[in-house]
Amino acid sequence: MNKELVFKALSSNTRLEIVEFLSSGPASVSQIATALKITQPSISVNLLELYRAEIVDLIVIGRDHFYRLSPEYLEETVTWLDRLLHSSEQRKATVDQDTTIYDLHFARTCYDHLAGVKGVEILDKMLERRFLKFQQDGKQLFLTDEGRAKMIMLGIEIPMRTNSRRKFAYGCNDWTVRRNHLGGALGSAVLKYLEKQGYIARIPGSREVRIFKDPVELFD
Repeated sequence: MNKELVFKALSSNTRLEIVEFLSSGPASVSQIATALKITQPSISVNLLELYRAEIVDLIVIGRDHFYRLSPEYLEETVTWLDRLLHSSEQRKATVDQDTTIYDLHFARTCYDHLAGVKGVEILDKMLERRFLKFQQDGKQLFLTDEGRAKMIMLGIEIPMRTNSRRKFAYGCNDWTVRRNHLGGALGSAVLKYLEKQGYIARIPGSREVRIFKDPVELFD
């Protein structure tokens, strides 16, 4: 993550409005311009700045061009800000004074996937069972045949490869556990599945996640 480019790109009110609009899903230049009541040329110029900072991603479907928020780079930004914001809190907090930090450490969302102890344990289990293996770069992951069969058996939707920049699966560094949890499109699919099946629930207005059943057992 190039922090200088990211924060420079986000220093514009117009670009912040675009980012907020894209948080609800992908959109074309004309859709963004209509919604924000800004000319298309101006939207295009600002989208280019966001694209250069890797905050947005371009998806081409036939003749149509859509922009969306780029998850991996937002994940990196969120993780970096988490470390920055919570490092002093962790030094000051005691068990009696603050349980929030412990709860975030146990289970929370990192952009659109599960983080904290439970997120790390899921990745550990998937690697142990050889459902996932690291690629040569030591960070990106791929599903093995056994892993693909397990996803199908559980009913977890396996993300399709697209022409966007989003990684399929990778080890996202966890700021509390100091190890990797499962990030990328597959991590997002797993989180959606766990919510749908009632294993977890997000707490409104927070990144904290409530655990009802241990999701790690699914991958035994």
